[in-house]
Amino acid sequence: MRFYTKTFLLTFLSIFCISSFGFSQNSITVNYPESYYIFRDETMNDVNKNLEYYTPLYNNIVSEISRDFSGNEKEIILAKIEYFMGRLYRNKKQNKDAENFFNSAIERCKKILKKENNVEANLIQAECISQNCIIKSTAYAISNGPKIKTLSQKALDIDPAYGSAKYINNSQNIFTPTPFNNYKEGVECLDELLFTDKYRMDKLDIYFAYSAKGYVCIQERDFEKARYWIDLALEIYPENQYLIELRP
Repeated sequence: MRFYTKTFLLTFLSIFCISSFGFSQNSITVNYPESYYIFRDETMNDVNKNLEYYTPLYNNIVSEISRDFSGNEKEIILAKIEYFMGRLYRNKKQNKDAENFFNSAIERCKKILKKENNVEANLIQAECISQNCIIKSTAYAISNGPKIKTLSQKALDIDPAYGSAKYINNSQNIFTPTPFNNYKEGVECLDELLFTDKYRMDKLDIYFAYSAKGYVCIQERDFEKARYWIDLALEIYPENQYLIELRP
């Protein structure tokens, strides 16, 4: 996951936890349907596909989820779909449309979190804020960047083995500018995600961890190692536009 310098200008500050007193704790992850994973993977293999290719895919998956799911589960799946559409539009340099997708997903998650401290709603909101920090103003990043750590920690407090939440929680160590990053600690966390059984990791989590290790190697000017890690990530999503552009 790529973050520019402005993304976490204040993430080195102390983060105050938001109290969840009075809320139920939902640690059960959503039962995402197979069609969601197919759609997700299509958006991650995007380099040779224009946005028009994705319009019917998006409309079909939204119709399916709206028909087959209800309540918070429906809202969470739709928010996750909007997150991936936002990433897709961001990669295609359509930042205003990307922002609209991210904002819609954030609003869905906020509504859920007013009722319960839901692990998926915390995580998706953190993911969307992190993407908005890339494409929106410095003022937005300053104001909202610290929420990424807070929200991802809330997800981890509910589900300590959730690899996606641990990755986002660790992202400030990787992607904040010097002197606020901590590559040593960040890479140690990535290795823990990749090479221990402490966390649940699916193919997307592994992709993010590989690409983050490649990103660190680029920052440290070790381009041979960077290519090694990026090539491992490309084995998962070989047509990923971000990775292809990142590879030195």
